[in-house]
This record gives sequence, structure tokens and C-alpha cells, in this order.
Amino acid sequence: MVKHGPDGPPPDDGYEFEEDAGGGNFFGKLGLTLLVAAVVSGGVYLASDGETSESAANAALYLGGAGAAFFTIELAF
Repeated sequence: MVKHGPDGPPPDDGYEFEEDAGGGNFFGKLGLTLLVAAVVSGGVYLASDGETSESAANAALYLGGAGAAFFTIELAF
């Protein structure tokens, strides 16, 4: 009987792990980064007034939409 574990070879259950040929989930990471930037822009919107407030609100909307779009792309492919 062959021992498995630290003193022997790993068990062979017939399952082979495949490496991710795509190189990771780039669009998911990009989407998360854009959503974090949208939250920061939303904070700037809440803390400011005037023209900066309007600009920060637009940035938060655009960044949040782009982040959600990249998450959708990551899930679709």
C-alpha cells in the first residue's frame, strides 16, 4: 500500500488542474478599481459644493457605469 501525504506522493484521483490560459480576470479587477474610484468621487461630491460638486457627481456616475460594464463583460466571457 502506497502512503499519501508528506511522506509519499500526492493521491492521483484522475483529475488534472488546468492553468488559466487567459492570464486572470483583468476586466473584473479593472471594474473593481473603477467602482472604488466612483465611491471616492461620490465622497468628493458630498463634501464639496459648486462646480466641483457637479463634476464629481458626473465622474462618479461615469466611473460606476464603466465599472459595472466591465464586471458584466468579465462574467459574460
